[in-house]
Amino acid sequence: MTLVYLFYDDDGPEGVLHRQDVATLTDLLGGEVNFRALPYQQMFQDLVGHSSADSADYVDYLRTRYFGE
Repeated sequence: MTLVYLFYDDDGPEGVLHRQDVATLTDLLGGEVNFRALPYQQMFQDLVGHSSADSADYVDYLRTRYFGE
């Protein structure tokens, strides 16, 4: 079993602090818990990489709606 922490990453100062907190938590868990921190941005890129050409319109919709691209 894996505990996944899904979060929206940010390039600003809060994002830097948050990534440091996530790294600290990961270190504290020390492998005792199968833990994975995953930014929404990475999850979306993984989703795009596994999507078919048939879903291109929906992927574009998601990209625009949630990432303003």
